[in-house]
Amino acid sequence: MKLLVTDLDRTLLRGDKTISEYTARVLGRCRARGIKIAFATARPKNRVDLLPFAGLADAVVVSNGAAVYERGVRVAQFGMPADAAKQVTRAIQEAFPELRLSCEYGDVTYHSSQFGDALWEGEIRFGLDKLPDLPAEKIVVRAGEGEYPRIQALLPGGCYAQLCENRLVLIMHETATKWNAARWLAARYGIGMEHVLAFGDDVNDVELLRGCGVGVAVSNALEEAKAAADFVCGSNEEDGEAAWIERHILWGERMP
Repeated sequence: MKLLVTDLDRTLLRGDKTISEYTARVLGRCRARGIKIAFATARPKNRVDLLPFAGLADAVVVSNGAAVYERGVRVAQFGMPADAAKQVTRAIQEAFPELRLSCEYGDVTYHSSQFGDALWEGEIRFGLDKLPDLPAEKIVVRAGEGEYPRIQALLPGGCYAQLCENRLVLIMHETATKWNAARWLAARYGIGMEHVLAFGDDVNDVELLRGCGVGVAVSNALEEAKAAADFVCGSNEEDGEAAWIERHILWGERMP
């Protein structure tokens, strides 16, 4: 394996949003062997920058694949065109005036109203009627499976939606996927996809787990993710990813 692509929340991160010293050592040993490391998350960039171990990654794929950063510098973007972002936010607000929305642009997030939690960091602005004429990385709607089909029906061509934890609907451009970003990174580093190792737990990891050379789902993953993976490791609470890497990659043991 020459490139490790891992999801963060509920995969690499424990429930308290940390990693153990053991996991940090394993990732460090991977880099010492020349294995590139990429974090691939639905989080915006500023929510990854907060992590004390963010420097362990050679690259960070944020907003579900909408942008790729190396050492804080954006090297690729697969955002939603400005007109489409404005169209989507208007349509959802008209159809669901009670729902709360946000629209992410790198370190700046526009909200329809005060969310009252810590999902976002960086610069926060209010008023979706003031969206900039820039590609949006992601639109987030506070909604569940009840609203999800109706929100999907409002989307213009070239956009798609995913349900996250049955409490958020994530809306992105069709090119903004973890899988697409992983392929872009592999090409950038001159690595064939057969040499890419992926870890994940959720619906937005399925394509990544299925398409990479080896896909590993944590034991706490959704069944869809487990079905797409080649292997299942221990849970995020028991350093499952690090233990699997140490056994199968760093120790050089043959995979079963």
